[in-house]
Parts: sequence; C-alpha cells; structure tokens
Amino acid sequence: MAKAEELFWDTGVYDELACPPLPAALVEVLRVQNGGALYPHHFYVGKDRDRFPFTDEEGCTDIMSLYGICPQCGINQIIAGETLNRQWQRDWGYPEDSVVLSHLGHGGIALHYASDPPVVINVFAEYYPTTLVDTIAPTFEAFLAGLVRDEEFVRLVS
Repeated sequence: MAKAEELFWDTGVYDELACPPLPAALVEVLRVQNGGALYPHHFYVGKDRDRFPFTDEEGCTDIMSLYGICPQCGINQIIAGETLNRQWQRDWGYPEDSVVLSHLGHGGIALHYASDPPVVINVFAEYYPTTLVDTIAPTFEAFLAGLVRDEEFVRLVS
C-alpha cells in the first residue's frame, strides 16, 4: 500500500524534504489543500502571561496559513541553495530540530521534533537573537482541535 504522501505529491519532492516525517494529521490536511489560508485561524492558549508571555493580550496566537510542500514555495522551498526552513532556523532562531509550518512577521509556528510525536511550538523572534519558544499543543492533532472560529474566540476572551 502506498504511503499517504505518495498519493498526491511527486515522491521526489517529498523525499527531498530536509525534515523528519510529517505527522499523519498534517499530511491529511495538506492532501485536502497543499498549503494556504486557515479558517478557523485562532489558537486560544489562555491569558496566563507567565506561561504564554508572547501571545497577544487576549491569549491568542493567530495562524493565518500553513505552508505546503512545493519546491517553489513552502516547507522545502530552495533559496540560494538552502531550504527556507534552514534559513528560518539560522536567521530567526527556530530550533534546529523543527519544521516551520507558518511564519508571519516576527514569529510563527513549527513542529518541534525534540519529542515523539513532535509538539507544536509558537516562536517569537521579534528580539532575535533572543528567540522565545513555547509549546502550544502536544501534537499536531491537538493543535488542529484547538483552532477556533471568530465567534468562539470572542466568547473565550469575553
């Protein structure tokens, strides 16, 4: 039986990913749409500023999009002979054992492979080289389950 990623990607492109295997839930999401805008896009972590010091004042991390798998754009995009993911690790302080899923402005979210399964982290790099990293979900599945729509987000922060 073919692996899920072989069913919808050129296997050569997938094999060229300079990253560990992606979680099955992410592969399934990318099977539906290979990157792009997310809706719902709010991930509510709570207002505990000691635990989550760099979420917005309402206790939320907004993830507007996810990168897909594509040699011209996305996780495995090559720029000047180096993957974009490696550039974020070097230039923005993402952990070396991470795969960046979304980057906007001065931070983003990534899979952090320090554990198995990988956790989802929020990376705040506004003050790079001091980069703040916090776990926001224990798995990619939990991350997906934690995304909320606008009306639910308003209820949570009220």
